[in-house]
Amino acid sequence: MRLLLVLLLLLTGCVTEQTEVETDSAPLREFAQVGDFVEGEYSLSDGISVRQNFSALLGSGELLPGIERTILGMAPGDIRRVELAPAEAFGVWNASLARWEPRWFSIPRVVNISLQEFRDAFGEPAENLSFESGWLRVRVLNVGRGYVTIEREPIYRRLNVTGGMVEVTVNSTHIAHFFTPVLNFTVLDASGRFVTYRDANATHVLVDRNHPLAGKRLSAEVRLHRLVKRYRLQEMRISWSRDLNDAIRDAVAEDKPMLLYFYSRQCGQCSALEAGFQDIRFRLLAGKLVFVRLDISEEAAVAARYGVAQAPAVVVLSSSGEKLARLEGDFSAAEMLQVLYELGIIP
Repeated sequence: MRLLLVLLLLLTGCVTEQTEVETDSAPLREFAQVGDFVEGEYSLSDGISVRQNFSALLGSGELLPGIERTILGMAPGDIRRVELAPAEAFGVWNASLARWEPRWFSIPRVVNISLQEFRDAFGEPAENLSFESGWLRVRVLNVGRGYVTIEREPIYRRLNVTGGMVEVTVNSTHIAHFFTPVLNFTVLDASGRFVTYRDANATHVLVDRNHPLAGKRLSAEVRLHRLVKRYRLQEMRISWSRDLNDAIRDAVAEDKPMLLYFYSRQCGQCSALEAGFQDIRFRLLAGKLVFVRLDISEEAAVAARYGVAQAPAVVVLSSSGEKLARLEGDFSAAEMLQVLYELGIIP
């Protein structure tokens, strides 16, 4: 009887231990909801496929409506295939965004610009100073009180540009540019918007600023690689070090790159930049980077060591202290993230 009782107790223990192992080895899956951060990729096709990586906060409007709707309810590793109506993708084609615009424009040969504008762009002015800027040769005619008079001449008479070709002519007062486009060719303009040249006549070109996929029904395949739940995001914070020597020791010990942020109490741009550090993409890097915050007036020697002359500035170092990148002056949090992406710190 006693032996039977012992055997029963041993068997009970074995069963309990096995159950715990099975429970631990099968964690609950988590599914994407509004407020969660997601990373993955999607492809869009209307005969030709375009693949795009994404990282976004669901509900923020960063993704196409149909892509975000598809991601909701997905778990990492899931793949979904859907059809997207134009309203869920790049919208309907808008006729008001297609306009006839002149094929030519001109600029005066001689202009006055402010002394500060000249210094910001070219350095210190001096009469008869000559230099090249883009496809123009510039000569300083006069340096006045607060302004500089310059004369411009074209270097080339024909320019191959993205989306077409420009012919350049000169008279006594102006430099004229005449544009011949490649039709149905899409480019990005200076503001980052899509532009497609649809037609041309003797004086004008039909410029379509709709997205090239506007008005089209698209097939989409969405793959979710990473999901960070909203409650975890709320717990994530950047831990700033204020001692460079301590930060270097941490970087070496943990084999992590460093981000040195130089600020000043008199720096207006710094406030906007520090708000940018609250972006979830920075907070997700808390475990991948050693963050250092330094007052440039108190750490002038450190700033000089890394070539920093003004705040705000950001210097990215490898774990061994090698300088990988530097941003200084007028830059945004988005530009910092792009640099980190190009360095491979953001996968």
